[in-house]
Amino acid sequence: MSNPTAVSSAGAKRSLESLGDLLPDLQEAAATRRPLWRHPAFLVSAGTTFAAIVVMVVLLLLGTFAPTESASAPQLTVTDDNVHLSWSGSDVPYDLYVIGGPQGELLDVSQLVVGREAWIPAHARLVDEDSCLLVRPAERNAGKDVGTSVPELEAQGAVRVCLSDAG
Repeated sequence: MSNPTAVSSAGAKRSLESLGDLLPDLQEAAATRRPLWRHPAFLVSAGTTFAAIVVMVVLLLLGTFAPTESASAPQLTVTDDNVHLSWSGSDVPYDLYVIGGPQGELLDVSQLVVGREAWIPAHARLVDEDSCLLVRPAERNAGKDVGTSVPELEAQGAVRVCLSDAG
């Protein structure tokens, strides 16, 4: 025997459509324009421009105020055994040349440089009383010809002293 309430509820079918809207109607918000200075693209552009200007100024200041490498104030001491040359300058490698010595017109003796001084043994016959010594920063003048005129010496950061000038 069947249940009469079950039959009656099964006989009445509910419709598949909904009577009300499930989602509320949305109203369009009023479009407000934000000022240009608050736009994200403007802020990013302004920030990168400011950073580029700061980097450029720093690089210019470093290039302008960076100390240039140069040798100065040479002191030459000539004894019977050695020729001792010392000079002032930055703590960088230096080249040393003998100009007009017994070995030829220009002789590179940079291997004798230790710091900011050089000892040239007299028995090596690298210098004589007519020789001059030229000191210049090595890295600044890499691959450049050795100049002996006053403007060339200044451009190279070099200094020249002659043995005839030694006291």
